[in-house]
Amino acid sequence: MLAKKESNLQQDIRFLTKRRCANCLQADKCPFFDDAEDAICAIDEKKAISIRDSEQLTDYTQTLLEISAENLLNLISETKNAGAGYNPEITKNIEAQINILEKLKIIMSKPQDEISIKAVGPNAGSMFYKYFGNSGGD
Repeated sequence: MLAKKESNLQQDIRFLTKRRCANCLQADKCPFFDDAEDAICAIDEKKAISIRDSEQLTDYTQTLLEISAENLLNLISETKNAGAGYNPEITKNIEAQINILEKLKIIMSKPQDEISIKAVGPNAGSMFYKYFGNSGGD
């Protein structure tokens, strides 16, 4: 019975500590906003991201890139509308996009196996001939 009370208490604590739409500072901008009195933040309820292979990682990275691009365009628009000149946040966003693109390029490139052998010295050629035959010098 004690374990059941502890379990209920843990559930109550989790329920009370979740963010609520009614108290959210982003309520006017949030696409998941729910005006019900006891509505819990939908973002908190989303499942954890699970990345198990390179295809899922590529999809996730592309999503990040799309979000970053949207944020950058919004920031540029806000800066122009405010009549402001240089905004260092725009530069930071551009650098973040370049970083994501570089990582995406690495993820999407197909791995290639490579073996390199370097031999130096007067007997290096004979060693290649011994192990590789006539094709060793090619």
